[in-house]
Amino acid sequence: MDTQTVFTFIWPTSVVCRGGISFGTVMLIIIIVLTFAYFSGGFTFKKLRKGTTGMESIPNIDFWRRLPGLVWHGILFAFSCGKNLPSQSYRAI
Repeated sequence: MDTQTVFTFIWPTSVVCRGGISFGTVMLIIIIVLTFAYFSGGFTFKKLRKGTTGMESIPNIDFWRRLPGLVWHGILFAFSCGKNLPSQSYRAI
């Protein structure tokens, strides 16, 4: 009696990787490495040279704190075509 069963599943498609890594994968790896280098280098610089502690050690902390609001204003501007904004922070074109 055979106690081992082997199943082979073949699904031919053109959307799978065909060996090697793609340009998109290389770009993603580069972006991740540069982001890590930016934050770790900036954190180390601010910690050692400027003596910051905690959240203030994050490089460009003021930008990162304002980023959600900036994105939200950009979305409002894009969908309103620059008109009827509640904050009146942009002039209508």
